[in-house]
Amino acid sequence: MTNSVIKTDAQHSQTTLKWLLKLKPDADEALQIAALGHDIERGFHGANRINEGQWGDKYSNYEEYKQAHANESGRIIAELLKKYNFDEKFIQLVKTLVEKHEVGGDEDANYLMDADSLSFFDSNFDPYLVNHGKENGKFKIEYMYNRMMDRAKEIGKELYKKCLEKIKI
Repeated sequence: MTNSVIKTDAQHSQTTLKWLLKLKPDADEALQIAALGHDIERGFHGANRINEGQWGDKYSNYEEYKQAHANESGRIIAELLKKYNFDEKFIQLVKTLVEKHEVGGDEDANYLMDADSLSFFDSNFDPYLVNHGKENGKFKIEYMYNRMMDRAKEIGKELYKKCLEKIKI
């Protein structure tokens, strides 16, 4: 993630893993690798990544953009795991988790989605606010909070409130 144009991406990956292990201390290796690599397309492509700042130019809505991001991250992580001779079943599990990290859908994907949101509030919101402004910041806060499961909302409610305070006009 050090090639990412978003300088907090490496920290976000590590913080996502931290939150995942708080939510699910017994997370298996596949889920932990998915947490670390869920946004890999950002670092892998550098300046040529799927660009959130211009998502409206390429995608009909934010969810379509986020799914393209998740699918590309899944493709890249699968290629890397193949390169290092991981088992095909394991590769497909990690790839699927990464592809679902924006929307969840099963127990492990939901944990990953929750950890991603908590990490955003914990480590990514301040730089996001600087780069995207208060209006986009409010949209992103609500998007990240509303997608979380109730257990993560309870854990993250103070982080969420602190982010909301930062965008008060």
